[in-house]
Amino acid sequence: MKQLTDCQKATIVDALDNIKLPESFTYTMHEPSTVVASIIGYVLNKDIPLKPYRPKWRWSKAVGYRNKGEYIIYYNVYKQSDEAALLGLCVHEIAHMCGYGHGSNCMAWYCNGRKKTKSANVYLERAVKEYLRRNR
Repeated sequence: MKQLTDCQKATIVDALDNIKLPESFTYTMHEPSTVVASIIGYVLNKDIPLKPYRPKWRWSKAVGYRNKGEYIIYYNVYKQSDEAALLGLCVHEIAHMCGYGHGSNCMAWYCNGRKKTKSANVYLERAVKEYLRRNR
């Protein structure tokens, strides 16, 4: 099974160290700097297995996922157009592994009155992708 390489881990850490953080995230009371520090700690101290999957329906909106209790990141081979997309997904899923969430998987950008795009998972995934596409 493929794993995040040391180079990919360093790229994630560099991106997380250089993105602009908001004042707060939804779905957590932790400071954004604390959230990022926990993700960086996880990246640097754990092996992170990656496993490609092909959804039954090729046009599925799912980019990737992780099963509860499992520490494998499954990524949709049709959705990972470049390394930035894959590493952004990894940040999103690692945030889940660190205990951060974004509400249910409802399709609405608002769940229970809170904006999902301001959750640590979604915000950091997008910010890392944008940073890497601009700077690589």
